[in-house]
Amino acid sequence: MPEISSEQRTVALRQLQHAANMLSGRQFADALGLWWDAPDGYAKNKYADFRELGKLHVFSDATLMTLLDYYARHFPEPPGSARDQREQQIVDLAEKQWAKDGEIEFDSYSLCSEGDDNGAYVSGWLWVDFDGTDLDKGDADAC
Repeated sequence: MPEISSEQRTVALRQLQHAANMLSGRQFADALGLWWDAPDGYAKNKYADFRELGKLHVFSDATLMTLLDYYARHFPEPPGSARDQREQQIVDLAEKQWAKDGEIEFDSYSLCSEGDDNGAYVSGWLWVDFDGTDLDKGDADAC
């Protein structure tokens, strides 16, 4: 598995933080295929754990990166990191069908969503050019 940069880890954690603060309990349960009102309270307990991620804002990005770098050095294979063979084949197929260097790219840890249809959704990176838009940075790179 290719090395994931500290910045990528921090972005992922910030996205988790945002999701933890935005998703309702029922949305959380629905996303994971859980029954919210299950008598054992499993979904509600897991949701409470998930909501704890919303408290990541108490750490600066630099602190998160330091902790994640330390973790990566001491625990190179996090639990559950082994990708399912079918998911890896789906990502490989997405790369074969769609990847274009610098425009559409996929990570080895891209998310896959496969349903009953004959295909799957795969997360990837799509380049968005700001040239000629309100977001144009002009000569920001010039010194």
